Amino acid sequence: WMMVYGLIIANLIVFVVTIIFENQIVYGLSGGSFIYAGLGFRSIYLNVELFPQLYTLFTSMFIHGGFVHIFGNMLVLFFVGVPFEERVGWKNFLLIYLLTGIMGALTHSVLNPDSAIPLVGASGAIFGIMGAFAVSYPRDEVVMPIPVGFFMVLRRIKVIYAVLIFAAFETLIVFLGVQDNTCLL
Repeated sequence: WMMVYGLIIANLIVFVVTIIFENQIVYGLSGGSFIYAGLGFRSIYLNVELFPQLYTLFTSMFIHGGFVHIFGNMLVLFFVGVPFEERVGWKNFLLIYLLTGIMGALTHSVLNPDSAIPLVGASGAIFGIMGAFAVSYPRDEVVMPIPVGFFMVLRRIKVIYAVLIFAAFETLIVFLGVQDNTCLL
C-alpha cells in the first residue's frame, strides 16, 4: 500500500506546482511563446517529427486539470489501490499503473489521431488498476464513497461496481469540467 501513498503524494505535489506554473508545465509556454512541448501528452506526438516528446506519455499521468479532477482520481486510487496493491505487491501494482496509464493515452490517440490538445490525468492508469483488480479478483469488495445527493456514504461494494461508479464520475467531469483546452483522462 506504500506505492499507492507514494503515487498520491507525487500527484498532489505535481498538482500544486502545476497550479503555480500551469502554462509552462502543461503547454510549454513562457511569455506567450512555446519554449518546449509541455508535459501533457498530445496525440500528434506519435508523428515521426514530434516523436521525442513521447516522455509525455509518462508525465501526463501526474498532471490534472483542476481540483475536482485530482480529488476524484486520488480518492478512487486510495480506495481501490490500497487493497489491490496488498493483493499483487508494490512492483506489480506500479507496473500495471504505468502500463495502463500509457495505454489509456495511446487509446485516446487512436480515437483522436490529429489532436494537439494536451491530455492530462491519471484516469487511464486508475481505470487500468480497477480493471486488473476486477478481472483478477472478481469476488473482492472494496470500500468506496458512494454519492448520495450532496453527501458521500462509505459502502463495501464489488470492484466492478466501483469501476462503473468511477466511469460515471469521470464522464460527469468531462462534460462539466473540460478546462483550458486540456483533455482530462
